[in-house]
Amino acid sequence: MVIKSTKLDITTVLPNDTAFFFRIYSMRKDMAAYRLEQVTDFSYSYERGTDSTTTRTTRGVRNVTTRNGDDSKQLTFTTVESISVEAHELLRWAYQNGELIEIWEVTPTITADGATVLDNTGKAVPKGWMPDRYWVGTVNADDYSNNAGDATRTHEWTIDLENEHDQSWIQPIEWIFGDDQTYPNASLKKYTATDNPTSTVRDTQVDEPQPSSEASQKVGAQPATPS
Repeated sequence: MVIKSTKLDITTVLPNDTAFFFRIYSMRKDMAAYRLEQVTDFSYSYERGTDSTTTRTTRGVRNVTTRNGDDSKQLTFTTVESISVEAHELLRWAYQNGELIEIWEVTPTITADGATVLDNTGKAVPKGWMPDRYWVGTVNADDYSNNAGDATRTHEWTIDLENEHDQSWIQPIEWIFGDDQTYPNASLKKYTATDNPTSTVRDTQVDEPQPSSEASQKVGAQPATPS
């Protein structure tokens, strides 16, 4: 990921400033993404695979560790059973059938300004679009809890990921404030025949990481005003 030459931003992004969506990957042309409500303990873990080999040398036996083992990529999150009932049923079906799923983590409190954030074609991301992280993986565990003292019945889901997450920008979400309101979002609706998908836009990437030319990013610089 390129280190962008933008002003240092010390704005705090809160865990509660996030919305989550998911969809069964094989159904992406037929269904919109489902909103996952009351998601807690959302986290991912990436770990490089290593192997340790014992070898004999002129100075005796030594252990050599190499990065040729299997990498580990997992996503875990907890949901409340009484919320998002249809989403829970689909997650359970995906687990039983070994289906790939898509998951979005959207941060609506951050928006593009229409000028400084570029997509992978070099064009500015439209003003108001929101950043997200995107994963594809297989549900490999559903850990259900209904114990004395629990405030709710919860499910902890574990997803084996195909790859590390992708980052993109998606059209603004309308938050649900009541039963009669919706949250249309083009990038989370079903794909069209020409989507691959093209309904989200990707950050501009470079071949090699580059140091920032912005003075506020340097050691000893004065913190920038939060944007």
